[in-house]
Amino acid sequence: MALLISKEVSIVGGVTVPQLYIRLFLTMDYNGNNIYVNTETYISKDAYLNGQNNSIRIPEIPDSKIFKYDRNNDGIDVLLVAHNKLITLLSTDEMLKFPKTDPSTGEYILDTNKNIIMDEVISNTKFVEKEEIEIVDLD
Repeated sequence: MALLISKEVSIVGGVTVPQLYIRLFLTMDYNGNNIYVNTETYISKDAYLNGQNNSIRIPEIPDSKIFKYDRNNDGIDVLLVAHNKLITLLSTDEMLKFPKTDPSTGEYILDTNKNIIMDEVISNTKFVEKEEIEIVDLD
């Protein structure tokens, strides 16, 4: 099982490749609440199959990531869960919430129930659109 990103990506020296092939390697913690994922990225499946040390580093694809795991909600196929969580990570804008303040006073702005109004900004832009990434090699 692997991820295939079908998107032109600039790599070393400005060379553009039409796709990226990502292999995931997993470990679970002893209590089963976290999946530790390590990734290796290649310019194609053939590059992976060559078996040489030819993986590439793409800054937007984490080399390692820890995902929360709940067997009851996520299911028992941990490999599939990890792939889907990485798809979500790569195809979703990461939002940052912070309290809104009055620019003239610096005080928090409250709603009618005296709750602090929160503002959101994109802190990390998604790397791919959902339709540009898929799970492959299911056999």
